[in-house]
Amino acid sequence: MTLIPLDSTLRPIALIYTLALVGILAFLWYRGRITRTLAAAVLVASAVFGFLFASVAPWQFQLLLIGDVKDLGGPLIFGVLILGVLLILTLVLGRLFCSSLCPLGALQELAYLAPVPKVKPRVKAILYTLRFIALAIIVVAALFLSVSTLAYLGVADLFFLSFSMGSLVMLTLLVISLFFYRPFCRVLCPFGALLALAGAGSFFKLRRNPSCIECGKCEFTCPVDEAKREDLKGECYLCGRCTEVCPVKGAITYRRG
Repeated sequence: MTLIPLDSTLRPIALIYTLALVGILAFLWYRGRITRTLAAAVLVASAVFGFLFASVAPWQFQLLLIGDVKDLGGPLIFGVLILGVLLILTLVLGRLFCSSLCPLGALQELAYLAPVPKVKPRVKAILYTLRFIALAIIVVAALFLSVSTLAYLGVADLFFLSFSMGSLVMLTLLVISLFFYRPFCRVLCPFGALLALAGAGSFFKLRRNPSCIECGKCEFTCPVDEAKREDLKGECYLCGRCTEVCPVKGAITYRRG
């Protein structure tokens, strides 16, 4: 079972789309002009983009691991390019791609908007451990067995609207996303694990300013427990919930370190 590579005619579209939207989102965050309506519109557009073009970063990650190193004109070179670009962008601007532009992340974010009770366990250490265990399994399976774990998890089948056991697994994860924030992103996404490390050291990120009154509202509402002053924000998906509930305008801003 293998991933279906993005068609060569669509690769430039996917890359241009990603670069343009990351730049626009970074500008809007920096200027404080992100609204809930705008954020929801970008999420919907990203989800639709995934179904139309089947461009999902974890796919390219496994194409990079499984691809033939001699296939310089095929999916390998595209995988190296787009993943390298996303890593650099995340090191500079934070996890804007994960936030709104990854189609699978967008689907989970939209699901979490449903008005149902939420589960927000404060167990980051456990989730970190599970994430890197999953990453190790995915990498070993790809490098030594040429097995695409993400295909078995239904990533391909979901975006090609193909009914299979894999698509049922992914649909189950989307149902879980109604209650638990981004289960695939936080535990199973191999590229997300790398972007979390890049995001922790990113130049731009959401930071508290001296005007913060330490009311704790941002910490309570943050679905990934990354709103404390000392948190590195590696798991921050820039969902905007902290800035939305903050009672002091400008106390939390997207800025340089």
